[in-house]
Amino acid sequence: MGSIAPIDEKAISHAARMTGRLVVAEEHVTHGGLFGAVAEAAAQMKPVPIFPIGIPNEFVPIGPSNFLFERHGLEAEQMANQIIRWLEKGLVESRAPAK
Repeated sequence: MGSIAPIDEKAISHAARMTGRLVVAEEHVTHGGLFGAVAEAAAQMKPVPIFPIGIPNEFVPIGPSNFLFERHGLEAEQMANQIIRWLEKGLVESRAPAK
């Protein structure tokens, strides 16, 4: 996604319908950023679970991007592992007997 505004609602809707879930990764705090815009669009069109990857809404030290990416889980391997854990958690929960 190239920008937050205007948000590409068509792409979000298509991805939500095709996958049943979305992952939003951004080099920004997730509050008020791309995650929020995608969540808002998805809620209006095709509500699905959405996993945000980004910088937590807290003070972040200043430093080189590679330091900040590693510190906040934004390196490719870190993001892949977070997504795998999220997907596995969802699979386990969906197989659990209803209470």
